[in-house]
Amino acid sequence: MSIKKGLTKQHSVQAYEELCSGKTLTEIGKHLGVKRTSITKLLTKYGYKTGFRGHPDWASSYHLTDRQKEIIVGDLFGDGGLIKTSDNSAYYCTGHSLKQKSFLLWKYKNLEPLSCRIKEGQSLNKKTGKITNYITCATWTNNELGEIYKAFYPNKKLLTPELTKMLSPLGLAVWYMGDGSLNRNTGIFHVGLKVDLIPIEKMLNEKFGPLFRACKYEREWHLRVVDPQNFFNLIKSYLISEMLYKIPKKFI
Repeated sequence: MSIKKGLTKQHSVQAYEELCSGKTLTEIGKHLGVKRTSITKLLTKYGYKTGFRGHPDWASSYHLTDRQKEIIVGDLFGDGGLIKTSDNSAYYCTGHSLKQKSFLLWKYKNLEPLSCRIKEGQSLNKKTGKITNYITCATWTNNELGEIYKAFYPNKKLLTPELTKMLSPLGLAVWYMGDGSLNRNTGIFHVGLKVDLIPIEKMLNEKFGPLFRACKYEREWHLRVVDPQNFFNLIKSYLISEMLYKIPKKFI
């Protein structure tokens, strides 16, 4: 399939994000100086295979269910993200390695009818030469997602103690499925370099009981589960079957 000269993979990413934000193929094509058919070919070439529609009228005012909000909030504590599209709206996006495809498809299914895009692709680590297969999904732009964006993105995404008030047991399970793993027969969340977990740990323990301890390994923050029995009893009913390997067998 040939596409108009000058359009690159980066243009496909830009077009994809604009499509999710509510712009039509015609509007995106006009912005890039090509016809809508060239945008369709570009997106197809780089793995966007689900078909492309204009932003539906109902999507902006769609009311998230409590379950959908809990899933999104839990994923925002991990790898999930929100992309601002106006002062009052945003869309949700997330991605995983292809090994976690079942987890991503579960999120996509639970966010219907607001979910709109799935893409599989590959990324190359230029330093190591390693190729990673990945899968991503996104939702339509929505006003309630815009409100959640304001809480998580004062500038860039920032986890704060106050945000733990939005976490439910389901949200905690989503966070663990994304960022958690077994370590010495208990659970541990891998959080990263830039989050001070001490005040977050305090708020989590006030909400869910004394389940966690913040710690650092090799300069990175981790949240260690110190009461695995109560923690896994709290979240295990929400885990999908493909993620049960993250629970010690005695707690399943």
